[in-house]
Amino acid sequence: MFYRVQGMMEIIKKLIEKILFLFPLKKIIILESLPDFSDNTRAVFDELIQQGINKEYLLVWTTHGDGILPEDLKAIKNVKAVNMNSFIYKYYYSYFAKAIIVCNYFMQRRRKEQYYLFLSHGAALKGIKDKRYSVPKDCYGCDFSVLSDWLGEYDIKNLN
Repeated sequence: MFYRVQGMMEIIKKLIEKILFLFPLKKIIILESLPDFSDNTRAVFDELIQQGINKEYLLVWTTHGDGILPEDLKAIKNVKAVNMNSFIYKYYYSYFAKAIIVCNYFMQRRRKEQYYLFLSHGAALKGIKDKRYSVPKDCYGCDFSVLSDWLGEYDIKNLN
């Protein structure tokens, strides 16, 4: 009995996903870092704000914690925070964002037309033994930043 219910839930999830794919992407950029609101992603975020991208796009910080913006970001227009495990993130932002910019955690790219940028948290060499920074197999066309051309060779080997 449990198996049938679990199987039915998978069918319902796939049906919802197919319906969500019918709708176009929206002007949303997802940002991730650990600790929240920091690292390389914060530098990109600050540049996006300086360039005025938030006038056209909603910038959504996904958090590993409570999903609350820190005081220094609350006054900035079109900036929001959500917990990465929340319903709104899983079934709205992750399906409709035009871009996903991450630094530590490989968030799932839901649609091939979403732009995906992995900024890396330093050099991937520090996680080479445990393959901590392995690229998900479904991330074809994702972009990655590297610290230098020399380290880039090692990052490519490690990230695959």
